[in-house]
Amino acid sequence: MASVPTRHSRSAMSTARSGAVDECIAVICDPGTFETCRGDRAITCNGSGNDYDLIQCPLGCEPTVGCRSCSTDQDCSNPTPICEQAATCRACEIDDECASRVCDIGSCVSETDVVYASPQGSDETDCSLQAPCTAGRAITLARASIPLPKVRMLPGVYSDPLVFDQATITTLEVIATGATILGFTAIELRTGADVKLRGPELVGRNFAVSCGQTDEPSSRLQLSDATLSAAAEDSSALITGANCSFDVSRTVLRRGGDGAVILIASDAAFRGDRLHVISPGLAGIGLLFRHVSLVITNSILENPQFLFATNDSTAPDSSVRLAFNTMVFTSPGNGILCQPNSGSAHRSVVFENNILFAASATSVVEGDDCTFTNNVIFPQEVPIANNTIADPMFVDVATGDFRVLPTSPAVGAADPTLSISTDHDFQNTPRPQGPAPDIGAFEQ
Repeated sequence: MASVPTRHSRSAMSTARSGAVDECIAVICDPGTFETCRGDRAITCNGSGNDYDLIQCPLGCEPTVGCRSCSTDQDCSNPTPICEQAATCRACEIDDECASRVCDIGSCVSETDVVYASPQGSDETDCSLQAPCTAGRAITLARASIPLPKVRMLPGVYSDPLVFDQATITTLEVIATGATILGFTAIELRTGADVKLRGPELVGRNFAVSCGQTDEPSSRLQLSDATLSAAAEDSSALITGANCSFDVSRTVLRRGGDGAVILIASDAAFRGDRLHVISPGLAGIGLLFRHVSLVITNSILENPQFLFATNDSTAPDSSVRLAFNTMVFTSPGNGILCQPNSGSAHRSVVFENNILFAASATSVVEGDDCTFTNNVIFPQEVPIANNTIADPMFVDVATGDFRVLPTSPAVGAADPTLSISTDHDFQNTPRPQGPAPDIGAFEQ
């Protein structure tokens, strides 16, 4: 694009800014910076920063951005497939922005790479977007294909549980944004299944999620952007399993009363990040038997009740690590019990950089069978070395706003050199925002 002579380009700018014309002065601008529109042309700083170019805009000029990149989504393509306000192309953010109903890391997935299910689907269709099939048929068809297509469970209520009982050559991806799955066990994995599931609401009469069995090949579940709840208050647990690797993120685990939330057993590993456990009563989080690992970070845990009964004397490697969480105990007398129990010598429990707060107890922590390092704990009658005993200063406990005020002792007080560090918080805000990260689930 040829540069417009300085006299005329400056006249264009003078007209745009002050109305004056025919004024010749030196131009200094940031190369590539858009200044203003002149009809369907954009006045833009040239590559040398000493003049302005008049660039013709085929789709017109937008006063806030310059030349429009698009007028509809058809003008855009991956990795920026969505036309934002008929002006610029951007990455997709939600599944329904894509014609295929699947957005994957900012790009729209092609319909040809997806099999579709709906609550009204049939076992006789081809599992296309226009003719979706049942969830069971979609999973079977995906497992039989190379490479594995993604499974899209379209919005609605599925009354049959999801069962994954076969190993696949790679991870089977299921997108279930807007889908509610009901069942005695809403989803079940076993026999070496490897599944990545995003977006569902899972309601189980017994378990919302069950993964793995002993004496079978290990299974794996990656679960994100989900909501788990119990159909009855006496259901066994929201998440349970043995011989399974769990990776759960950005997920709400909701109980209506007392009951287990996470209960994992022999040879299971659970990693949770950005979880929100919501319960008016006791929300059980427990490890049983041998070779069990649990790590939870950047999470809000309301009324957690911990059970660490790994009691196999041949398994000294079971462990619990809780870091950068906010734990709030509102049930009367509820807190963290760290008394020695059967097998206590064969597992370790570590709390680091957490906020531990009890509204109706004289102390949050009882016993000395856990390791507490650099937490904010309140109240606590018997101080615990290397921790801060002080009110964390929440914004509003009564409304469940567990962010902290700027004057909180948690602000800038985390120690990132401990066993677990993190580069984000519960809301995915980057850590740190200051010289050091904040203690707890939220970063200021």
